Amino acid sequence: MRVAVDEYSFVYVKLALLKSLLMTPEDTQKIKTFDNLDALGTFTKRFFPNFSPKEHNLIEFERSLWNIYFDIIEKIIVASPESIQIFLKSLLVRYEIWNIKQAIYGIIEKTPLDTILDQIYFKPGILLERDVFISNLIKAKNMKGIYTTIKNTPYDKIIKIGLQEFEKSGENFYFENELDKFNFTNMIEKIDYLPHREKKLIAPYINTQIDYYNLNLIYRTLYNGIPVESIKPYIIYQSYLFSTSQINQLCSSRSLEEFLSYLANFLKSEKEYDFLSELLEKPDPEIWVKLSTYFLNQFLMYFKEGIISDIQISSLALIFQIILLKEMEIKDIRAQVVKLSIL
Repeated sequence: MRVAVDEYSFVYVKLALLKSLLMTPEDTQKIKTFDNLDALGTFTKRFFPNFSPKEHNLIEFERSLWNIYFDIIEKIIVASPESIQIFLKSLLVRYEIWNIKQAIYGIIEKTPLDTILDQIYFKPGILLERDVFISNLIKAKNMKGIYTTIKNTPYDKIIKIGLQEFEKSGENFYFENELDKFNFTNMIEKIDYLPHREKKLIAPYINTQIDYYNLNLIYRTLYNGIPVESIKPYIIYQSYLFSTSQINQLCSSRSLEEFLSYLANFLKSEKEYDFLSELLEKPDPEIWVKLSTYFLNQFLMYFKEGIISDIQISSLALIFQIILLKEMEIKDIRAQVVKLSIL
């Protein structure tokens, strides 16, 4: 125990500088007040060191912000105890999946290589020690090249299944869902590498994000008139909010209205989610964009409530606060850039 405490004390000290880069709630609100990209860019530099987009537009803002974000995650991983590094790296898989999607769609649509490269972030692959895979995938010329490149990677089987369905139907639905499900099943697998105490603290994060994944998948399926039966293989029966029987009942919904009714009733039994059930009774299309953020905030509050004087909990909380809050800051900045770009 003494070694673990010393390791986490080291983490807390090492991450103090990164903690100073977190925006306050007032800073986050201030993002919405900027009326030009130059001023927004100057403000952003305070919280994202070396923020320097080549041009003040959405693409360059995003590229600079995400590259800084991945540098921050690298610093966190290096500073963290080895016992949690494997799990922290698993959080990068969804960004690797983003790269895979951009590369494969680019190959299918015969997009110029330079354009594909503009959408790729190499740091996640480097940290996952799969950068050669991404580099080779980008260079593939056709489906045969894709199938050759994915051999002996964690994505071999799931990409094959998704692309075979795409070749038969022209639908990317299955390809997308094969990859998205892998992101969560990989996290579930990697959490087993954590010591018991850390596992107990982090499990709610994974399970609330799985809840969002399942709800969003069912919602999109019903909204687009797709039979719910077709997405059952992609449902993950692990949850923070719902029992297996409740997940099955949500999957049995025959309409969007029935799904929302079931969901609102389930959420009423969870006191902390009362406000969500009210929103779901009067559906707002934006709720499905906001839902992930709501769950994320609940997780951060859960950590905040647990912090007293325990250095392990405090350090672990700080790691997740930095990772999750910096991502939320990027999304807030992006939203304002989009708004200013269309004025």
